[in-house]
Amino acid sequence: MIFLENEHIKASLTTKGAELQKLTSKETGRNYLWDGNPDYWGKFSPILFPIVGAIKNNTYLFEGKEYTLPRHGFARDNQFEAEQISNTEVVFTLIQNEETLKVYPFDFKLKLHYKITDASLSCTYIVLNPGNKELLFQLADIRPLPYQPMSI
Repeated sequence: MIFLENEHIKASLTTKGAELQKLTSKETGRNYLWDGNPDYWGKFSPILFPIVGAIKNNTYLFEGKEYTLPRHGFARDNQFEAEQISNTEVVFTLIQNEETLKVYPFDFKLKLHYKITDASLSCTYIVLNPGNKELLFQLADIRPLPYQPMSI
């Protein structure tokens, strides 16, 4: 786990999927993210790359070759390299590798830059194309509303 914090908030992130897992107010102790309850949905805020959603039969054709790509792509299930810049900033990086090239035939560099400023957390997405062909992709993250138990 990687932790970012200042006097207002604390963020907990993991290198698997560069996923934000907690964002807590130091004043109230309240976590502003879904709690990852596996009985309902075991993720927190997954990064969806290189596709958002699913493709028919999880397969597509590119330059005459068929590829199999799972729903929402692979970024959320891969280990990112993390460079902790300071107590309030981290940059996660994922680049193509032997496994990603089997399902997505593109060179890429995906960077996520998380930064705490005052009582807020920003995340900047950077997609670089180090290859010599057009880079086709979609990118999103899923941030469910905070978990609110209901009383009847």
